[in-house]
Amino acid sequence: IEPVNGNGSPVEIAHGATIMATGGQEHRPQEYLYGEHPDILTHLELDEATTNGDPRISKGNTAVFIQCVGSRIPERPYCSRTCCTHTLENALTLKKMNPDMNIYVLYRDLRSYGFREDLYREARTNGVTFIRYDLEDLPEVSINDQKEISLTVVDHVLGRPIRILPDLLILATAIVPNANKELFELFKVPVNDEGFLIEAHMKLKPVDFASEGLFMAGLAHYPKPIDESIAQAKAAVARSMTILGKETILVGGIVAEVSPEKCVVCVTCVRTCPYGAPRIGDEGHAVIDPAECRGCGACVAECPGKAITLKHFTDDQIMAKEDALFLSA
Repeated sequence: IEPVNGNGSPVEIAHGATIMATGGQEHRPQEYLYGEHPDILTHLELDEATTNGDPRISKGNTAVFIQCVGSRIPERPYCSRTCCTHTLENALTLKKMNPDMNIYVLYRDLRSYGFREDLYREARTNGVTFIRYDLEDLPEVSINDQKEISLTVVDHVLGRPIRILPDLLILATAIVPNANKELFELFKVPVNDEGFLIEAHMKLKPVDFASEGLFMAGLAHYPKPIDESIAQAKAAVARSMTILGKETILVGGIVAEVSPEKCVVCVTCVRTCPYGAPRIGDEGHAVIDPAECRGCGACVAECPGKAITLKHFTDDQIMAKEDALFLSA
């Protein structure tokens, strides 16, 4: 492990389990003139401005939230899940700071599931206006000669465009995973097209990878609120303790074994194994760790020199079974 700040030398840590919790971050949008006007903010920027007592927040008369910015589109088809709840919480915060503020939420589908539905009811009760839009008719944002933000959106109830001049425009942007390609390749863990980690089984092993001793938690898996991240982290720790709590680990008998005299160090097995079990050892030939081998037989089939055999499934054993089958027939 190397220090993040670059100070100090790498440290080697012997460990029996690894939890991948590399997190995610807020997507920086390219749409809706973000970065061209100081009053066009993301959720986290609004949070920071509110915490710091920014006068723009308290003096604003109109605020508009645009949902699904950068998510639920062909490039990122997933829902970021936390955005709707974040918008409702921020809308209620703005209403408490300035009850006379006009607040509009432009949404595609409002997903405040579970007990978060109470936030939606409270927002409606406090006068927050919700306007639905679709992907084929997105809101349009412009900046006029007076440097004011102008927003036009088609109201699905009125069936006609309406124009709003907001003092604050808040973009509910997507959650994207942190860039950790080198780390993921080092551990040989799978990721989906969006860069999020893929579990071994959605129902049976929701925090496990296919390789033993590797687990995941948090936004690196998929976008989720903090309470779900904590629950998943607890699950990952519990799964880790099933390994760390044992003095010895029993492995299956069906594992691959290398014949050193036949190995020519072509590294075919290293490239083929989906679990990263083979390696080229200091002995000068391929070595397969029985604790990491899952007995899939991929390396046995691919080895050009027939230097690898699968215990209990050797060529002689399989041929003997075939001979016995035909003799009985």
